[in-house]
Amino acid sequence: MKPQETRVESTVRRQLGPGGATRESSASNPGSKPSHKTASPELQARIAERAYNLYEKRGHQAGHDLEDWLQAEREVLQQEEAKQIGRLYRQELWNTGNLEIADRICGSGAVFHNNDSLTPDFGRGPSALKQIVTMYRTAFPDAQVKVEDLVAEGDKVVIRWTSRGTNKGNLGTIGPTGKSATMTGTDILRITGGKIQEVCINWDSLGLLQQLGVAQLRSQAAAR
Repeated sequence: MKPQETRVESTVRRQLGPGGATRESSASNPGSKPSHKTASPELQARIAERAYNLYEKRGHQAGHDLEDWLQAEREVLQQEEAKQIGRLYRQELWNTGNLEIADRICGSGAVFHNNDSLTPDFGRGPSALKQIVTMYRTAFPDAQVKVEDLVAEGDKVVIRWTSRGTNKGNLGTIGPTGKSATMTGTDILRITGGKIQEVCINWDSLGLLQQLGVAQLRSQAAAR
């Protein structure tokens, strides 16, 4: 029985072409060489390269063309799915404030490792992600995030991002300063089953406080 696709994977599959992914077209004709017509040229090249790598790993043993192709295609599709989840997480969710995205992409027990002194522990799952996004979008309602780099490998996605906005609302105990700031950071997402299960977030929170002119005040408060 064919495993049920996730919502994001279905979207990726539709983007490959009007005929869907090559896995479907080749599976309908067992024993034949998989069709290359439905995938984009870039995906075709990536799938072919991965299939050849698998062929090399088995010592150039013939007779496994279809098996190698389907496995390569599955891996490439999973990478595309992971990348799309990564963009939904860091770019679309943060830029639009559409909290429903959190329910679509976040596992119920997802863990968030926020390595900074500003972000409280909001717990796990979509609710935690919604609270994190709401906190910073309240402080920077005009903030826009740009994904600078995005790499997917296995069940991990790494995102390097830049965000710019104006501090017009409260940031925890810090009142609005009216100052503009640029923030940079890197996320490492672990994705399984089409859902984010774990996130490690590293960003320059000290640089943000310095730009807002409150770094010294916060240090003094912490020392009391």
